[in-house]
Amino acid sequence: MTIQTRRGQTLIEDVRHRTMTPEELQKKFDALVIPRFGRAKTGEVTRLLLSLETAAGVKPLMTALANA
Repeated sequence: MTIQTRRGQTLIEDVRHRTMTPEELQKKFDALVIPRFGRAKTGEVTRLLLSLETAAGVKPLMTALANA
């Protein structure tokens, strides 16, 4: 990470984090999203996110997020 201060000083820090497993990522996503969207809506959003690579467009995802 590199930060440039207003005084022109450059601060550099090498930051490394362990990559989360798919299970850890899903657990974290659920913990953050379920309180806001509810379990059913979170499942729908998860399904749409996981199918983005093959989706014809993002409109269904955007609609699901807008209606939450």
